[in-house]
Amino acid sequence: YALADVVSHDSTPLSILDLREQTDEVPLDITPFSNGMRENATIETLKLSNNQLKDDQVIRLVTSLQGNDVIQELDLQYNLITEIGLNYLTEHLDSMKSLAVL
Repeated sequence: YALADVVSHDSTPLSILDLREQTDEVPLDITPFSNGMRENATIETLKLSNNQLKDDQVIRLVTSLQGNDVIQELDLQYNLITEIGLNYLTEHLDSMKSLAVL
């Protein structure tokens, strides 16, 4: 939960958060992280490639980013996303108005 606490407080002004390949040592717990991202207003680039994220986790993340007007880049490469997660993501792209790179 420490990571969720960091991203949920704008007192930690991160603009880039690189969490690529977090599967071995400390798996990324997407639920508290997503909840923290819902409140974040500073992170512009979020790199989550190679985390073995599944559809339900991507859906939670995308849901938390809806209405976010800061995030510009979201990297989800090399995860376990199927057509279900991809469809949800594409259906909700308009709700992430500042997103320019996916």
